[in-house]
Amino acid sequence: MTTEDRWHLHRQLSGVGFASNQTNKDLCRFSSEMGFRCIPIRGRLDLSRKLLTAGKGKPRTLLAGYPAICSVLTNNRLRRFDIAVLKRFATGRNLILYVTDLPILQNVAFRAGREVDVTSRRLEGELFGLATCICAWNEPMATFLKNEYSVPLSKQVFFELLDFGVPVSPVQRTPPRSESTIVVAGNLIEEQLGAQIRALPPSSRLRYEFYGPNGNWISLLRRPDAHFMGSLPPAELVGQLTRRAHFGLVLRDYEDARVLAYLELGSTSKFSAYMIAGIPALVPRRYRYLSNLVERYEVGYVFDTPKDIPTVIEQAMATDYEQRKENSRMLGRKLSAGFFFKKAVGEALKSLGVDNSPNEVT
Repeated sequence: MTTEDRWHLHRQLSGVGFASNQTNKDLCRFSSEMGFRCIPIRGRLDLSRKLLTAGKGKPRTLLAGYPAICSVLTNNRLRRFDIAVLKRFATGRNLILYVTDLPILQNVAFRAGREVDVTSRRLEGELFGLATCICAWNEPMATFLKNEYSVPLSKQVFFELLDFGVPVSPVQRTPPRSESTIVVAGNLIEEQLGAQIRALPPSSRLRYEFYGPNGNWISLLRRPDAHFMGSLPPAELVGQLTRRAHFGLVLRDYEDARVLAYLELGSTSKFSAYMIAGIPALVPRRYRYLSNLVERYEVGYVFDTPKDIPTVIEQAMATDYEQRKENSRMLGRKLSAGFFFKKAVGEALKSLGVDNSPNEVT
């Protein structure tokens, strides 16, 4: 099988955050390493041009990341056209959808559904119906797709964690016993995280550092233990965390049922960044999927409420912190190499009867 038989439709994104761009680049890199030909889609109309001018019978297998390839939200004016073109081209071919996010649920959870309408849900259902195999995060996401869009569980495989293709830094910092640095990475919008950041317990033994866009307001809190560090590209962020941090905190709303339901369906790129940096994660127990991952891989610590964080850290430093730090780095190496992507796409190809033997890829 040649790369002409397998295409990865790669949307070149603009105007999005560092994490989304990194995920998009990673899918292209990892799929290329599996023998896919990466087809860059540079604009909305470029999708139709690339698909409609392809030779007859080729490619036999398409791979596309969702939502990058066909956003169904109202801010995509060509959303109906995108789906129609993909539907025409996918007929008679294998279409593997790699679902890195569910934008409708994300929008409802964090933005009260401002960009969601009835058409959004109908088009998302049509897109999932086109797929011959779907790579979903986990069983809860697969169950959601089954219940919401009648996608059979037999058409789905799980990738479990989001790979993050930045190099693993060889630098490791020996943690001091007098002060521990906790980092929070991600979009720091005050409307979404203000209450949670203000609720972090002050301590002379803890230093909080915040990395990401929209965080200037943190400097106005006048807390000597809270420091806004700016926004960095993924590779620079991981290097900074490796040198400076001891723990990575996953921080979202602890109470909102919509947020908790959304977080049940996957992990986050910030969690993957913490692993590659080799720093154990701190995860609220109410984030059930993430907290289960932390406990299963032994790559961090789970807490019940923010006020428990100082005690959790004190106990960690006195017991198994160094082991969990090494576990984090071992998992990070897998994430950096695209282990979970390749495993899931390999399973998808196998389920479709597509030979994925390395010696047959040219």
